[in-house]
Amino acid sequence: MVAVKRFFALVLLLALLPAAVAETQTITVTQSGDGSSYYFEPAVLQVAVGDTVVFVWQNGSHNIAQASDAEAVSYESGFRSGDPQVGGNWTLPAEYTAADSTLEYLCEPHVMMGMRGSIIVGSGAAPIPEMALSFGDFPWLSYLLVLPLLGTGWCWGFRNHPGAPRMIALGTTMATLLLSIVVFMKAGSGSGYRLMEEYVWSSQLGVSLLLGVDGISSPMVLLTGILGPLTGQHCSLDYCCCCRLRC
Repeated sequence: MVAVKRFFALVLLLALLPAAVAETQTITVTQSGDGSSYYFEPAVLQVAVGDTVVFVWQNGSHNIAQASDAEAVSYESGFRSGDPQVGGNWTLPAEYTAADSTLEYLCEPHVMMGMRGSIIVGSGAAPIPEMALSFGDFPWLSYLLVLPLLGTGWCWGFRNHPGAPRMIALGTTMATLLLSIVVFMKAGSGSGYRLMEEYVWSSQLGVSLLLGVDGISSPMVLLTGILGPLTGQHCSLDYCCCCRLRC
């Protein structure tokens, strides 16, 4: 009789063990303050089999709907939190984390803005996140590259006029600083490339120039823009381009 009791106690312990080690994972449902980006944080979540996944609304009106794959843009079947809501939370049904799998989901109102995510359950293979590419409506980066080159040419053209190269350099670097501030503010700190521009050189050969800035390089662009005027204030230019600098 004692052996039977111990056997059932062991079975009960083994049955409760997965629940004891299961963890609760949280996904934040949010958007930027100016409404320019909508996202889940984290966009890709790795959980163990049996874990609980809770979606917590931070701001904006959103919902959660399962997608058939990473390319789907609408809900067909599977889990769904309901109509878009503001605030609150929603727990993913436990059966969806009961076995190894990869769950794709999206926000129905904002899926076209890239608001989607993935939950990797157990050993499910994590999908390779797509790189976000956003083309700008104005060639900010082209002006940022061309303006210093024009300034160099003007300095060379006025190299025989005392003081002119320095004033040209200072004006050019100040204009470049303003452009770098605009690029920094528009690019933001998110992932993916922003303000992209493409110039096709040869469509037959597939040769083109592609410009873009991401959240890591945009601060470097701003730093370069700041250093230009600071350098111009402390240097007198005798010659420009392939010339001698006296500092």
